[in-house]
Amino acid sequence: SNGLRICFAGNCVSSKGIFKVLDTLKILANENKLTNCTIAGLGDENQLRSRLNHRENQLTSIVGVLSRTALNQVYADSHFILLPSRSEGFPKVLAEAAAFGCIPVASKLSGIDKIIQNNVNGILLEDLHAEIIANRLAVAWSDNSEMKKMASEAHLWSQRFSYDHFLHNINKLLRKR
Repeated sequence: SNGLRICFAGNCVSSKGIFKVLDTLKILANENKLTNCTIAGLGDENQLRSRLNHRENQLTSIVGVLSRTALNQVYADSHFILLPSRSEGFPKVLAEAAAFGCIPVASKLSGIDKIIQNNVNGILLEDLHAEIIANRLAVAWSDNSEMKKMASEAHLWSQRFSYDHFLHNINKLLRKR
């Protein structure tokens, strides 16, 4: 497309990085690099919209909690899922989005850095300043063949997070006993 399509999925609270997402949107919109952003999850829409100017508000859909089918469509329609959080367990939204070729962009936190390889199947953020995040997205966006490769690797990686895969690994561990 003519610009970046970004999504965020999860609780719209500071610790999950929603305000970093909004600040990043401002930069990308001002640089005319953003086509749209969809924000899915629990949060105060008025509070979120108040942090965006008119242009960013026009490019941003705040959709609340979605059905599985609707959320899958958001992932399929997005280039990147952005999760610049300060703390996570295992954020399943990254694997869910990756299954649709949506490239995970997440904080380099313990655990996440074990499943996402920087610039291979996603982008790890060591610095959570909006300018840095916007730059990382713009650099990735500028190389279409690398983006396609990263999306493909993200999709392959996501297949390891299916029920069948977990069951197979558990059975394998049990047979070793």
